[in-house]
Amino acid sequence: MSIKKKGVFSGFNSFLKKLLLTFLGQGYKEHVVLCGILRGLRLYLHTETQLQVIFGLWERELTPYFKKLFKKAVWFIDVGAGRGEHVIFLLHSKKLKHVIAFEPQISEVDLFKKNLLLNGFQNDSRLEISQKFVGTSTGGGNFSFRIDSRH
Repeated sequence: MSIKKKGVFSGFNSFLKKLLLTFLGQGYKEHVVLCGILRGLRLYLHTETQLQVIFGLWERELTPYFKKLFKKAVWFIDVGAGRGEHVIFLLHSKKLKHVIAFEPQISEVDLFKKNLLLNGFQNDSRLEISQKFVGTSTGGGNFSFRIDSRH
């Protein structure tokens, strides 16, 4: 007999989701990351789609590399910076002299800037944000984003 019969966990998952949303709120709002390498960062996140970030589970496989970067890096380039989580983490390092963050999607850059403000880095002279695409070829291509109605 399979434990994963249809409906066995659906009631519990629904209850758990309602409980989390009651505790954390719904939609986009300011959250403090609770665990992991980003612990303590204040980020503007969508509660229903970014619980992994809130609970410190997002991109955990990168943790050892970012710990090393934090200790040694004097410059950093982030291609596809998104909402700026990694850049903001690294900006806490006093050794870091310059960061270039590439993010072409306007909505992500807007969230990135909100996150910089939440963490006091909105005027950090070490940071340069570029809305240019980065790739291996120039021009001649089409690119589109899938827009999620929750963002």
